[in-house]
Amino acid sequence: MDNVPRRGVEKGGWVDFSSQMALAAKSISKLAGAVKNGEWNSLFAQKHEKIKEAINKYCLDKKGNFLFDVRPDKSLSTTTHAGAFWALLSEVLDAETAKGLAVHLNDTNAFNRPHRIPTLAKYDPDYNPRGHYWLGGVWAPVVFSTVKGLEKYGLFETAYEVAENHLINIANIYKKFTPSEDKIAFEERYDDGYKTIRECYSPEFPEPGTRWDNTFYGRQDFAGWTCNRANCPVNRKYYRD
Repeated sequence: MDNVPRRGVEKGGWVDFSSQMALAAKSISKLAGAVKNGEWNSLFAQKHEKIKEAINKYCLDKKGNFLFDVRPDKSLSTTTHAGAFWALLSEVLDAETAKGLAVHLNDTNAFNRPHRIPTLAKYDPDYNPRGHYWLGGVWAPVVFSTVKGLEKYGLFETAYEVAENHLINIANIYKKFTPSEDKIAFEERYDDGYKTIRECYSPEFPEPGTRWDNTFYGRQDFAGWTCNRANCPVNRKYYRD
């Protein structure tokens, strides 16, 4: 998440990256179990447990029931970013904490914006309503991983609402949005009405998010992030209809 503020975190702990490593360990453990490799199954189950313990010890703010990056001095970062929701898919939280974390997804002053889920909470001082890349932009992999994480904890209603909101928003932008040509990067201009799936989206307005320079819209036809999820059989009906 290129421009997410991580002031003072440096070589501390990133909650999103740590959660992804927990997910990797859990996945390897499952694979090892499937091929009946008991040694690796146990080894990587232990690695998952160790990372889980560290995330809950160092990244969890129990009072606010949210997870943050942690600085080298063990103090928590003040940036409220959606990387915290990777902890759901990684299954490093107990059921009560997971349910409390999901509350933030339904908070209209946090992550429940017209287009869900922005990478920064609305109340975060660095939040950009135009979705300046990762300063509030809505990214398909963040939405997808969060939805699948909610399912892990049986939080299906919130998972459905977030997924439906995201698909409807990108479908409407695909169909109806006409960009200002001065906001289309020169190397991406073409004459087809700009009916395209975008790299990222604004959380507040029915338009793409702006890219790293906060001048041009995010990339078009961006298969690396949005298209491979938007083009699955379930999602295609939103574009067809």
